[in-house]
Amino acid sequence: MDPVPSSAASGLPLPIVDRHPTDMSREDARAGGRRRALVALVCLAAALSGAGLFVASGWLESRVGDAPPVRAAPSVVVALGRLAPLGELRSLAAPFGAGDARVAEVLVAEGQSVAAGAALVVFDNAPALQAARQVAEDQLASRQAALAQAQRNVASSQAESAAALARADVAARAADADYQRWAALVGQGFVSAAAADQRRAVRDEAAEEHRRARAVVARHAGDGAAQPDLQAARLAVAVAAAERDRAVQDLSRTRLVAPADGTVIALHARAGERPGAAGVLDFGDTRTMTAELELYQADIARVRKG
Repeated sequence: MDPVPSSAASGLPLPIVDRHPTDMSREDARAGGRRRALVALVCLAAALSGAGLFVASGWLESRVGDAPPVRAAPSVVVALGRLAPLGELRSLAAPFGAGDARVAEVLVAEGQSVAAGAALVVFDNAPALQAARQVAEDQLASRQAALAQAQRNVASSQAESAAALARADVAARAADADYQRWAALVGQGFVSAAAADQRRAVRDEAAEEHRRARAVVARHAGDGAAQPDLQAARLAVAVAAAERDRAVQDLSRTRLVAPADGTVIALHARAGERPGAAGVLDFGDTRTMTAELELYQADIARVRKG
């Protein structure tokens, strides 16, 4: 068999070479097919999406005229703040003069509303001050009894001195009359001068007794302002009354009372504790509250009264 002439020599078209695909060429062919299928699916999806958007945009344009106007949301101003009673918030401390007294009993709870003058807290100095008040009350009663006794003594003395003056007056008049008779008898010569002198001495003694009786009456005369005993008794009563008033005032240091109608906001001391710098409790009228707000400077122009 003659050899096949080369293409360069014969000038014929290029010879056909039978190239049988290998396994790797077959895998490349499959991958290319999958890529082409995927590209086709993506193109189909894009076409469908474009059609849907076109239809939706057309529907929205047809509904724009029927939709209600959109209103802008109201502006909001954010502020930091706290609520507080309309009046001042009071921190109630232990009463003045309570010293280092401790809390003995708390009579209220947080959030409880109380009336003005209601007892809130009792301190442990109450027993000693109550005993002091009782002593002052007893002392005052004793001084009042002494004054009453002095008043009775003065009244009795006035009555006795008046009676003594009346007796002295009668005795003085009788002694003077008797002396006058004896003096007349001496002038007539019926009695001796010595006898008349005795009657004169009796008369003078009766007159002196009458003067003493008048002095006693003058000393006991008048109201109590002129009686030294009554003055001393009245001063003693006044001093005892002042001591009693002071004991009563001291007794007010044993209790913490509400200064006005309001609510117990917070308790800072419990039974057995000594009140600290924060006081015993916070108190305020919560029936009307007020808000204290802090705004940013940029938001102040957006806020108005009401």
